[in-house]
Amino acid sequence: MAGDGVPLTDTSASTPLVLAPIEKGGQNPTFDPGPYGDKFIYGRVDGSSVTGEIDENGHAKSQDGKSPFRTGPRSLFGKDTPVIKTPTGIN
Repeated sequence: MAGDGVPLTDTSASTPLVLAPIEKGGQNPTFDPGPYGDKFIYGRVDGSSVTGEIDENGHAKSQDGKSPFRTGPRSLFGKDTPVIKTPTGIN
């Protein structure tokens, strides 16, 4: 979702639907590096899945070393800044 509970406007077949292992949601979520050896995983709209690196602070890194939760090129979410929710809905 984008801010204020509004749906993302710029989605594609590669937009993530499920991310794991999330510790804390929000606009810059943190991940638990333990379960998958310093990696996070995400399932995409098209049914495929991808892994990514987790930095020393628990934040996901894209291939260019920046946050994948930003807007613009190499963003997983296009032009919207996503607000990641945990399964309980608590950020």
